[in-house]
Amino acid sequence: MSSPDQVSLEAQRTSLNLRILGPCQITVGPDRQPFHLKNKKARGLLAYLAMQPLCSAQRTTLANLFWPDCPEGNARHSLRQCLVSLRKDLDAIAPGLVRTDGDTISLDPERIEADAAMLLRVENLSDRANLHALLLSVRGEFLSDLHVNEDFSNWSSELRQRVHHKLEELIGGIENIQVSDELTSQALATIRILAKTDPYCETCRRLLIRLTARVQGRARALAECKAFVDFLREENLDGPDPETQELFAEIQRLPCRTPSAANAVRDPQAEHSGHDAPANRSDEVRSDVQRAGSAPPAPQSVAEETATARGPAAPPQRRDAVRAVKRFSSMGIRMAAAAALFIALVLLLQTAERFGYFVQAEATSVSGLLAEAQQDPLFESVSIAVRRFPAADPAAAAAEQLHEMIADTVAKVPMVRIVTSSGPAPARYILDGSVKSIAGSEALFVELSQPDGDVLWREKFNIGASEAAKAEVAKRIAREVELTLVKAETRSAIARNDVSARALLLSARAIKARGISSGAESDAQKLYETLLARDGLSAPVLAGLSGHIITSLANELKADAALYRRAENYLRAAISIDPNMAIAHFYMGMLQKSRGQAAEAAMSFNRAIELNPSFAPAYANLGHALLLLGRPDEAAENVRKAMRISPNDGYFAVWSLFAGEIEFERGNVDAAIDWFRTAIVRGPHLTRPYGWIAGAYEAAGNHAAAAENMRQFLTLAGERRPHRLVERLRKAPEGGLHLTRPKLFQAVAAAAQRQL
Repeated sequence: MSSPDQVSLEAQRTSLNLRILGPCQITVGPDRQPFHLKNKKARGLLAYLAMQPLCSAQRTTLANLFWPDCPEGNARHSLRQCLVSLRKDLDAIAPGLVRTDGDTISLDPERIEADAAMLLRVENLSDRANLHALLLSVRGEFLSDLHVNEDFSNWSSELRQRVHHKLEELIGGIENIQVSDELTSQALATIRILAKTDPYCETCRRLLIRLTARVQGRARALAECKAFVDFLREENLDGPDPETQELFAEIQRLPCRTPSAANAVRDPQAEHSGHDAPANRSDEVRSDVQRAGSAPPAPQSVAEETATARGPAAPPQRRDAVRAVKRFSSMGIRMAAAAALFIALVLLLQTAERFGYFVQAEATSVSGLLAEAQQDPLFESVSIAVRRFPAADPAAAAAEQLHEMIADTVAKVPMVRIVTSSGPAPARYILDGSVKSIAGSEALFVELSQPDGDVLWREKFNIGASEAAKAEVAKRIAREVELTLVKAETRSAIARNDVSARALLLSARAIKARGISSGAESDAQKLYETLLARDGLSAPVLAGLSGHIITSLANELKADAALYRRAENYLRAAISIDPNMAIAHFYMGMLQKSRGQAAEAAMSFNRAIELNPSFAPAYANLGHALLLLGRPDEAAENVRKAMRISPNDGYFAVWSLFAGEIEFERGNVDAAIDWFRTAIVRGPHLTRPYGWIAGAYEAAGNHAAAAENMRQFLTLAGERRPHRLVERLRKAPEGGLHLTRPKLFQAVAAAAQRQL
């Protein structure tokens, strides 16, 4: 029988295994006994620490991540309580696993295993057994079942992208070398999961098709080709990219074969319909792929491979003619109608081009969206009363002027309807305040409340003497009113269990207002997609979906032509439905900026500002577009204006990046470093600030700091090879970093080069 000391010693050596490549699962010890943590934030804290390079993090970082809406003191207190709860749960099975050292909290790295962290550390394909085990552990998206708050979702979304890219890299390596049938089959199963979680990723689709051809044969690979073409049609997207089209043609040229017994994967549909069913569909698959414009006609030997053995084969010309007659007969009137519609569309586009109205976009997709979209906006306005501000002389004149400015600016905020300016009003919200003279200067005390007296927001503003200063105060108040109303209306909808279209739109807007990170707005995307499927198309839904696509691609330093085209179609349809929707013009500017069309982007941002003068993100991105046009002074003024209008904005970290880029291009490296530090503090889960500050340190000659931040950048970006990072930056959105901010690009590339 073991002594208590021996049991204690064994417990202190007990390790935890975190399976987070899918829903979070925790097991203990070598026999993998399941273990459950009831506290959701404790599970998130454990996963976050396990994914850090040294399994450690600072208290301030953790407090801001898990309790972002609490004051710092309250957040740190909540963190202490969470740690007490976590230690209490873990000490019974693995004492000493959680460590604290001053302001640092860590896990014992020798006793914690996280499958996602192990996957990201894989450098090559030499350890085949370990790689097979890791691929086997992939059950879905990284931490797919754990939602703590929006900041945590932003972090997990960034890790999700890194894991996705790493799996693509590893499976691509498996596809190019000779490995065991078992490993190849597991790679195929894993890439199917990736293709399901990200159906728009053509890299995943190409890997899936190649591995399917290798494991299951040509016919099944052609079926995958057809499935992808059908998906693109359903989404109103163009045909596949040229690289995917070449792959389709390559698959068509493969000889027809039956997969080996070792590689064969059961297909229930094939078993039900007969052994030859997949092969007999190859002509149908091939024709669908070709109709999508994805591949040239297959060679004759391939076209004849499914011919039956009922006697001599008919001449090719006759066989093709018979096949054409049969196809036309089977489609009948639908084919004739489709042909007539196509001819009419071609004539329409030719006429539009002749008169100068041709727009370089998928006109059929835009027209289809317009045909289906609802004309009445789902996002109805809420009433708000802007009371007159009482003030004694000499502040009375300033109070009256401020009231008019604020009322006019607030009236341009989306979803707001001004119902009265004074006295008791039947309004859902009331904006009230007073102007007072304090120590020779005038100050405005303003608050937003509900008729029952519940105050939602209040603040004091110092009023400048100039018209511009008063106008900026009005814009800042209008921006706070907009953000506060979105939160209040969302809370009200949740309390009522309201799942109407308006409630879902409010929830999506509230998520977007919280801030930005690579694909971290997955919840907003789900809401928009729910609206799209349940309530049909409307201008707010189209604009919201396009915004999610554009911001996600920009954050990931990723250019996807098909997704950008989809976003452009949505935006053009939204603007056609509602030409005065500021957010649609803003996202159009984001799209144009990502394509390097800085002049067009500046026009779109100016239009958004004209429609909603308090929309701070439009000023910041206008500044960024002006930087790309070589006008750094104007750029700096617009970015600073955005920061003054909305100093607590969820996008402040991104604006700090813009400010740092401006200072770097001006030659003010120290100022740039300060701004990049601000971006890291305000957005600790963003990737770009670490790379940008590494470049700035490199330019300043601080190679140690440059190396430290570059390593963090490489880790967050999911890149283990610096030369590949440089290539990613060359192909980045916003016209390519090397073209638009050449000094910064050279510095970042130099810092990356030192990691070789």
